[in-house]
Amino acid sequence: MTAAFDRFEEHIQQCAEAIEIYNHLKGVGYAADFSLRFVWVASISALDFYISELIVEKGTLHFANSIPLSQKLLNETVPMASLLALHSVTPAQQVLEFRKIISLAVKFRTFQKAEDVATGSLSFGTNSTSGMRSLLSLALKISLQNVD
Repeated sequence: MTAAFDRFEEHIQQCAEAIEIYNHLKGVGYAADFSLRFVWVASISALDFYISELIVEKGTLHFANSIPLSQKLLNETVPMASLLALHSVTPAQQVLEFRKIISLAVKFRTFQKAEDVATGSLSFGTNSTSGMRSLLSLALKISLQNVD
């Protein structure tokens, strides 16, 4: 597993905890429907963050190990100053600079619909829309499995 997936699992676990709180509050007579909205938003947000972090992780790994980058990453636009910075630093610093560049490239993108998730996954060479739909489905099942 990747660090990005580990964080994704942590976020989904937090959703499961919110469902436990919902079930407890509902069980003692309180209206707690707001927590289900939280679970929905947090689950989708967790997936979005996971894809963003995975692009950064895998892209940096490819760059650091001279593995060819995907066409999707090669088509990204970056500031000229960032490119110039790559030429004037050590190889280790190049990897860190590349990570910063790719982080900025995906920072304001959203990966919330299955198609967006699949598009994000194309950045590191995976093109399985059905696999990404399965991941989204899994996230929602995990987070909603204990709702009464």
